[in-house]
Amino acid sequence: MIKNATRPTTAKINRAIKHLNLEIIHQRGSGYSYFLDLQSGNQIGDSVWVCYLHQLSIDRWVSEAEAAREPMWFPVPVR
Repeated sequence: MIKNATRPTTAKINRAIKHLNLEIIHQRGSGYSYFLDLQSGNQIGDSVWVCYLHQLSIDRWVSEAEAAREPMWFPVPVR
């Protein structure tokens, strides 16, 4: 279990992902969170399915945010 000093909160996660121009939106009681692109105001990437923010470390939240920034399509090889 993560100790209280490093326990992720919405504010701590948002500070850690600010450089990606993202903000986390946690749907309390619904069991998921998602990332909001601060420039467009749209959801970006897949939802992160956790009931509580502290189930992932802040480093893991940053990794999830970075993954959300990656394109979700794969180029089709030209024949």
